[in-house]
Amino acid sequence: MLRKIIRPDSEEYKLYIPKEYINKDVEILVLPLFESNSKKSILETLANGPTYEEEEITEWEKSIEKGYENWEIELS
Repeated sequence: MLRKIIRPDSEEYKLYIPKEYINKDVEILVLPLFESNSKKSILETLANGPTYEEEEITEWEKSIEKGYENWEIELS
């Protein structure tokens, strides 16, 4: 795993990808970094974030359920 915290000064950033990740699926996220004592800004970001229609949520839930439908869990 690779994690790097930066303060960008433009909308573009050149990203280094390690050799072991070449030709593999990777996930790249760009998220704001919150100060640990800034609960208000986190809540404001969540409150002002994207909203979803009920149909979208239902479809998302169905896709999650479908992803797990063939899983077998053994409780012992």
